[in-house]
Amino acid sequence: MKHTAFLVAAASILGGITFLPNSTRAASAAQIDQSARAALNSLYASSPDAQTVGKQAKAVLVFPRILKGGFLVAAQHGDGALIVKGKTVAHYNTIAGSYGLQVGVQKFGYALFYMHSSL
Repeated sequence: MKHTAFLVAAASILGGITFLPNSTRAASAAQIDQSARAALNSLYASSPDAQTVGKQAKAVLVFPRILKGGFLVAAQHGDGALIVKGKTVAHYNTIAGSYGLQVGVQKFGYALFYMHSSL
């Protein structure tokens, strides 16, 4: 019973994705910018549709490398850059957690295209 309560508490604390602007991170801003631009250029080169959407987007939040790992309880973390009109305007990191039947380590990236905003 105590283990179940711990897992529920851990899931409540870790559950979901949060964005923390300008927080302390291992990577420097220049490294994040370079990685984010390289990842976005790679996405555009491999997907003409993504490039079309990118041209229409008001901003793109790019997380070039997110690392997730765990055994039953998992956590993930990654650093990213918010790009507006070709320039980085802010840095973010993402943190998430989950629980359930899972084992292993995974590395991935993603880009969020903001189509309508007050940026």
